[in-house]
Amino acid sequence: MASPTFKFEYDHITPKMLAALPKLAAFLTKTTSYYALRAEQTAKTKATWTDRTGNARQGLRAIADNSQAHQGEWEISVSHSVPYGIWLEVRNSGEYAVILPTIDTEAPKYFMAAAKVFARMFN
Repeated sequence: MASPTFKFEYDHITPKMLAALPKLAAFLTKTTSYYALRAEQTAKTKATWTDRTGNARQGLRAIADNSQAHQGEWEISVSHSVPYGIWLEVRNSGEYAVILPTIDTEAPKYFMAAAKVFARMFN
């Protein structure tokens, strides 16, 4: 009778990935906060309207929401805090819009930073 064979394989990847997830989450939380600050600065700097009171420019906000990080969700919201901010965005076919151009400028930088971390962690 032939003796039974036993083959043992050890998974090297899963423990490393599980150990990397908290580091990745911490990085994305810090990166989201950093790029929210950048987005707010960019919006305030790039707003093309003429200030009369300074309220609209000072009221531009970009807020990082890391409250859902435990579910793998990070969010940056860019908004006006003055009631007439919507008109700055849509009037004259968006001539004075600042929110969407800010997102168009800053979002790719955020995703590139995240992609570099993923590449380092899993290559």
